[in-house]
Amino acid sequence: RRASKGGGGAKAAAEAAPASASAPASASASPSAARWWWWSAVAAAAVAWNAFGVLSFAGLASLLLLPSREAALAAKPAAEQALLRALPRWALLAFAIATGAGTLGSIGLLLRRRWAVVCLDVSAAAVLLQFAHWLRATPALR
Repeated sequence: RRASKGGGGAKAAAEAAPASASAPASASASPSAARWWWWSAVAAAAVAWNAFGVLSFAGLASLLLLPSREAALAAKPAAEQALLRALPRWALLAFAIATGAGTLGSIGLLLRRRWAVVCLDVSAAAVLLQFAHWLRATPALR
């Protein structure tokens, strides 16, 4: 009966403990906090990097998928036209997945979410597919 009136269990015990018994503030900002600061910096840089990738994808997709693509392609040098015309849709899709999943994964890292790792794994797999095309299937690189 008395326990139900007091309630809170650990919370009540923590409130009843004297202030001198708690850990010093500097102990909570030790290696774990320092590591998290570096991970936050890396994640923020990754968000910026992937945002540029999304912009790059948007430019390439608008060049290749818009109805006025022939006029836009004609303005490019012949070697670049050959590269762009040889790009299959699956490679463009791999580029979309790589940049989209990479951006989501980087944001997830900033938010400290577990799904961020899955997004970054999907992004890495899509990058491998994308580069497989650029390194093996592009006629201009042979």
